[in-house]
Amino acid sequence: MSYLKNLHIISPQKTLFKPNSLSLSLDNHVNLKPIRMNPHGHMFALATAFIFNMAILNAQISPLSISVNTLFRYSQIDGNLPEDFPSASASSTYQTGHQGAWRNGLLYVNDYETATLLTFDASGNNIKNNYQGTFSHGITTDDAGNLILRNDGITTEPCRLQVYPRNSNEPIDISFSLFESGQTNYISASGDILSEDGGYIYFFPNKTQTVNIIKIANGKYINTSLTGTLSTRANTTGYVIPIRPGAPDSFIYQMRQHGYYKYSNDSDIGDYFTNDTELPPPTCNNTVGGTCFILSGHEMFLHPSGSDYNGGFTIRDMTAGGESIASVAPLGSLGRDANNSSAAFFTVERINEHSVNIYEYCMGAGYAAYSVTSNQGSISMSSSEEKKITIYPSPADNQISISTSGCTIKRIKIIDLTGRCVIEHLGHEQRGIITIDISNLLPGVYMAIINEHNIRRFIKL
Repeated sequence: MSYLKNLHIISPQKTLFKPNSLSLSLDNHVNLKPIRMNPHGHMFALATAFIFNMAILNAQISPLSISVNTLFRYSQIDGNLPEDFPSASASSTYQTGHQGAWRNGLLYVNDYETATLLTFDASGNNIKNNYQGTFSHGITTDDAGNLILRNDGITTEPCRLQVYPRNSNEPIDISFSLFESGQTNYISASGDILSEDGGYIYFFPNKTQTVNIIKIANGKYINTSLTGTLSTRANTTGYVIPIRPGAPDSFIYQMRQHGYYKYSNDSDIGDYFTNDTELPPPTCNNTVGGTCFILSGHEMFLHPSGSDYNGGFTIRDMTAGGESIASVAPLGSLGRDANNSSAAFFTVERINEHSVNIYEYCMGAGYAAYSVTSNQGSISMSSSEEKKITIYPSPADNQISISTSGCTIKRIKIIDLTGRCVIEHLGHEQRGIITIDISNLLPGVYMAIINEHNIRRFIKL
């Protein structure tokens, strides 16, 4: 097979260190630096200092206080799901829309039995698109917003992807190979697969104990890497949660009815957050899915919670020992009768250092978006000033107006789902009503950041 020549294996590297100083990192492990030992090697004193320093470090870290606000929510519980929303119910037109992916505030779901790519917007509408679905499991977006669908059935060689670039309706077909194959219901991605630096797509096939990492750059297949042996073997719901762009060897992995495990720096770290019992929040349940992000310098982890397969979730501060800091109620109540994917999928939109938006899809249960803001980012304008600023219309077509009601506006930034600034307006101490042309923006959800901290959401038609 022509693609096998590009395969290579990532081999874990082992390095001997002697403990001296500790520091926290996104990888959530201790960084150790070499030290000069005295001739007698006082290991007892060293071990005591190590434990003492660790205790001080943990004692100094307090969990963030955050606020979680609903931007929009369409759910089975609320009775406001759009027409033709995917569900395992026998009455549903689309019964195999297992995985969903978000791009620019729009939800895309591939129903693989009918090869229909459904699109839902922030107003609760099932909208038409020019995209063609596939007869395959698996849909995701990379960090640049490129829409990636599998196009190879369950898993057949050569494996194929159908990619819709962020700003195009014309698909790109990409073929690749896997080291270890098997049924893979869900995929994930990081980086930008259409850029020169490239991005990565993750496959954790059934009955395997390794993850295939496919590198793609400039829309071309580069190679496939295989991780070392993981802590657990996958089933058909094996899923990888990338930790950060450009670091393919750092991720969290899981499957249905298991906890979460971590792989970092070419090594399997093991337990990250494990619990396989369905209990009330904040305990994690048996549902596949989750995401991680940085908020005010803290590593945050989101996992499904509450009743199984219904879309509830909990956010934990992993920098503060994994303490639960917020839980959100489920979207549905029917469990696997409506959601036989056994999963809920989440996308994070970074607004600034202290604020993110979280987008959720849960088959049969619903879809929603939430703003999450830490207490460190909550002090901006006074509450009276904040209430004076409004943005309209939303949805908007060619322009938006921002009413300041006497507040001084110095700068306005319009950002998209990926966090990219698409419009910047310098107010020069403007007051009154400011009008901004958005006719060149693609349809979707955008955020207007006013004076660097006041945030307003709007929808471009």
